[in-house]
Amino acid sequence: MKKLVAILVALGVVCLSLSAMAQAPAQKQQVPAQTQQAPAPAKPEAAKEEVKTVTGEVVAVDTKANTFTVKSDTGELQISATAEQLKGIKKGIKVEVQYVEKEGKLVAKSIKKVK
Repeated sequence: MKKLVAILVALGVVCLSLSAMAQAPAQKQQVPAQTQQAPAPAKPEAAKEEVKTVTGEVVAVDTKANTFTVKSDTGELQISATAEQLKGIKKGIKVEVQYVEKEGKLVAKSIKKVK
């Protein structure tokens, strides 16, 4: 009888310890943290801008809006410029304009009169 009690007590201890282990939160295996790639250094705005060139005749100048329109072989472009850049620019003259696109608008970098 003592053997039977000892076996039952041993089984009880084993069952209790197994149930306690089953309810304990499982330890997650620690996966080494992946090294994050450093973001590429920001390029200056000028590097992103693609400078384009158009040559054509000035067909309109709007000094209030600081814009002018150039008619070239490929069509007409309305380009924004500074008041300083627009000095001497008149309808009918031929120009070579270097420009970039900023915020959906064409912006003159340089305006040269050509013959």
